[in-house]
Amino acid sequence: MKRLSFFAVVVLLTALAGSASAEHSTWGLVQTWYSYTTFDSTEVGHIDADVATQTGFGLRRARFAWKYSDDMYFGGIQTEGAGGSIIILDAFVGINFNEQFTLRLGRFPGVGSQAGGLTSSAKLDLVERPIVPMRWAAATGRQHYRAVGAELAMQPNDMFKVMALLHNGTSNLGEDLTPSVNAHLADSTVVDTQFLPQIDLGIWAKPMEGLEAGATFGLPNEYRITTGNLTAFLYYFHEMGFAKVDFAMLMNNPVWDDDDLDYTSMGYAVTAGYNVKPCLQIVGRFENWDDDTDLGTDDGDYMYRNFALGVNYSLMTDAKYDHRFQATFTRRLDEKADDVELADPNIFQLCYQLYFH
Repeated sequence: MKRLSFFAVVVLLTALAGSASAEHSTWGLVQTWYSYTTFDSTEVGHIDADVATQTGFGLRRARFAWKYSDDMYFGGIQTEGAGGSIIILDAFVGINFNEQFTLRLGRFPGVGSQAGGLTSSAKLDLVERPIVPMRWAAATGRQHYRAVGAELAMQPNDMFKVMALLHNGTSNLGEDLTPSVNAHLADSTVVDTQFLPQIDLGIWAKPMEGLEAGATFGLPNEYRITTGNLTAFLYYFHEMGFAKVDFAMLMNNPVWDDDDLDYTSMGYAVTAGYNVKPCLQIVGRFENWDDDTDLGTDDGDYMYRNFALGVNYSLMTDAKYDHRFQATFTRRLDEKADDVELADPNIFQLCYQLYFH
């Protein structure tokens, strides 16, 4: 069924792309990276006491995408090959009903955390994304920040847009979920997901030049993802730099709490950048994530807290993302109970990217 569904999407894309008025474009992204990690403490279970450093290097991303559009239809496919095999990240088709209404079907980054899949991997502020979209994606079944479903968008002007996403909650073409994301249900290998889809609603606004804001709300679903979620962002861009705030709240099992599984997680990230030169940018970020807002660290809560400082250098000032080096230093400042030893890693990452489009 999965193969047939994907084959149908490819056939539809091919048929629509055959339109005489269609415009085609391709782009690709290759990122290589190196990381070096030291630990303040090696007296932690998963850290070998004799190994105070860790080194890694390899291919971070290897992506290729094709997209098309004409007066009424649009679509695209994006692949990823950095993991040794080629996977399909995006495969979608869409229709422009008019200048205000758009419908998109398939697998794509839909309504959700702005710092997730809605921010291109070629345009990250630091080597890694903030913790906010990572935690949001893990809790809402958004592998690679993608959703499989349908998204309807209404944009009456350049300053305002509302969206509704109906999806299966798994990020893949299957509809069955494992009990790990439906802990309130009886144990079984799979769960009947019933008829109702997962629903996410979003709003985006650009009240003035350089300022963008938005929020999303994901409804919990008893037979799919039982975690409700709220995300928000506020971004400001200026010729001298930028400032960003990302926020997410996860309401875990807010309704189905037979085993007292209901709790709330919440976090934020503040990122700012300063353009020293057209080719040189300094970026800083502070982020915090609270696993359970009802508990303190002495009660078993874990507080993730990072501070990162990075430098971005572009070889081409007129196309700053095409050939770019990024260097990021991250200091982990996690908190737990006073009697719990933490590794407290210090992470240095270096990334080079080639982006062609």
